[in-house]
This record gives sequence, structure tokens and C-alpha cells, in this order.
Amino acid sequence: MLIGNLAEVLVILVASLFGYLPVTAVQILWIKLVTDSGPAVALGIDPPAPGLMRRPPRKGGVLTRHTVATIVAVGSMTAVIILGIFALALR
Repeated sequence: MLIGNLAEVLVILVASLFGYLPVTAVQILWIKLVTDSGPAVALGIDPPAPGLMRRPPRKGGVLTRHTVATIVAVGSMTAVIILGIFALALR
């Protein structure tokens, strides 16, 4: 979800810096509703593992440097591809 959200933000940010609005506010809300609802519901109804509260806390964070680097790299690459297609469509 983070990769997709980063790509969406980058596409809208970069396109708006060049004076274009690739999607309207209503379209942004629709995209968020469609793309984020399924994973959010799946995470919300997933039953907890047995004995979860008896486990000691794990060391380290949830987002490691490698995970953040992957999110930024893939999200940026996705945004570049989408912006390229948008630029081709404008021609």
C-alpha cells in the first residue's frame, strides 16, 4: 500500500509542478477508495495469532532501511512510468 500511495503522490505532485492536473479531486478519492479498501479490510479482519500478547516485543522497527529503500525505489519507478505514459498521452 505504501508503494502505491507514494507513486500516486509523486505523480500528482510532479504533474502539478508542470501545470497539469492528471486527476481531479473526486478521481483521487475514488482511486483511494478502490485501491486501499481491500487491503485495509483484509488487515482488519485477519484473526490474531494464538498467544500474540504473550510474546516479547520484537527488536527493531517495523520499517527497516531496506524496506524504506524498496518502497522509495519502486514507488519512484512506478511514478516515472506513469508520468511517461501521461506525457505520451498529452502528445
